[in-house]
Amino acid sequence: VWAAHLGTAQAASWNAGAEMPAASTLKLAILVTTLARESGDPVRGGLWPTYSRMVLDSSNRAANELIARMGGGSTVNALLGAIGADHTDMYGGYLLEPGEGPVRPAPPARARATTWAPATRIVPPADVVSQPSYPAGKHTTAHDLGLLALGLMRATTGKPPLSRMGVTPREARAALWLLLHARYPGLVDPATGSPVAHKAGWLPRTQHDAAIVFRDDGPVVIAVMSYREAGVDYAASLRWSTLAVRTVLADLSR
Repeated sequence: VWAAHLGTAQAASWNAGAEMPAASTLKLAILVTTLARESGDPVRGGLWPTYSRMVLDSSNRAANELIARMGGGSTVNALLGAIGADHTDMYGGYLLEPGEGPVRPAPPARARATTWAPATRIVPPADVVSQPSYPAGKHTTAHDLGLLALGLMRATTGKPPLSRMGVTPREARAALWLLLHARYPGLVDPATGSPVAHKAGWLPRTQHDAAIVFRDDGPVVIAVMSYREAGVDYAASLRWSTLAVRTVLADLSR
């Protein structure tokens, strides 16, 4: 768990530095990296349908199209490293679902100039209490997901670090609109009575969520991850995350 309350400036974390398989949470990183590189209006441009499929439906094909457009996952890793999310690895594309068909990326658009300066470290800490074993592949931490979501929220008002990397306030707000309309419920939204912008990731062994909760006392960025080598159950992960999210929201709002 990793959480930061932008209204009260309170923060909390537990085992936030433990690396776990990332699943589809890194589609948020793909979205942010593409926005940082692309010029033009994100909504009226030709990539909006691809963004929508990737975020609203968590389409693997759409994610692969954007990865190919950027020249590979190393570009995503570079942006993440620049904001301090340096325990994440994009590790290639996603396996296509049945019926998705081959990936045909559009020709790269003219990329805007970007400055990827190192970001200031943000609390809460990324301590490792328990590090599970996991197979090779995409991985991340609650800390890294939290930094990414926090950076996106700050970019809506032109604040660094993502604003320095080319993400404009309009692009950040368009991304939040997509995240607010994601169809998979995830782990954070069912635990709150507030609007939640989020990107979840789920596989037989994982249930994760990177979210921004819009509360009256200010936005709260929360990343929750659950992983077990023997497998996880959504209902069980939701019970655990609901307790964690409600505890964090209550504590950080004081």
